[in-house]
Amino acid sequence: ELAAFRASITSTIIPGVGIMLKGSYWMDMNKVKYYSAADSETLKVDLDRNRYAVVGKLKFKWLTLLGEYLGTQDGSTPDNKITEGKGWSVFGEIAPVNWLGLLARYDSWDKNVTDTTTAAQNDAITTLIGGLNLKVSNELLMQFNYQKASYQDTTRLPVDKFMVQAKYSF
Repeated sequence: ELAAFRASITSTIIPGVGIMLKGSYWMDMNKVKYYSAADSETLKVDLDRNRYAVVGKLKFKWLTLLGEYLGTQDGSTPDNKITEGKGWSVFGEIAPVNWLGLLARYDSWDKNVTDTTTAAQNDAITTLIGGLNLKVSNELLMQFNYQKASYQDTTRLPVDKFMVQAKYSF
């Protein structure tokens, strides 16, 4: 008796060399059962989840710029509570030669901008990344990045990381 429906659509437009616009939408409608101790019964709940994103990219010679906006909507029936999340990201890379790139990225995310509780209004996160991409071969990319995550909740300390990653493609 429980049913689920999932669908997604993505569209990409490339109006010229080095320019790309992309949009996507994903939806999930699901019925779930859970036991409510307060009501001493099993309840059926409709859960709806929606995701949408818009991405723009510009690449010209040695410069790449990318921006993204992401939104979420999570809701359930019977209480009709809708929680919306919103975030965005900007990325830039300067690659003066094809084997070396300097990059920077900034992300901002708040998973529940419409929830008015104190805890929910204090959970946004921002991340700043700077690094170096080194293309060792056509198959191997080495990445050296510094990442700092900061929280809206001032009782949480920022997190600093230095990361080394190897990406092998075949």
